[in-house]
Amino acid sequence: VGETSWKRAELELQEAIVELQGSLISPAIRKIAGRGVYLAGLRELGFPIKIYPRWPVAEVPQLGIDRIKAAVQRARSVLSQKAA
Repeated sequence: VGETSWKRAELELQEAIVELQGSLISPAIRKIAGRGVYLAGLRELGFPIKIYPRWPVAEVPQLGIDRIKAAVQRARSVLSQKAA
C-alpha cells in the first residue's frame, strides 16, 4: 500500500469517527433523548446494554437511530478497507 493511499485511508477513518461523534452529540437528538443517544450508540456497536427503571432514559427518535447506524456502518467500512 502506497503512502498516499494510506494517508487517504487515515483521513477517511478520521472523517467517519467525526461523523459518528457528531451523530452522538447532535444537539437536536440530545435535546430529545438526552443520555439515551449513548445507549443507542453502544447498542449499535453490539454492547448488550440494559435499561434500569431507576434511571429512566428517553428513546432516541428513528432519525437519530438511522444516523447512528449510518455513521457506525461508515466507520466499519473504512476500517475494513484499511485492514485489507
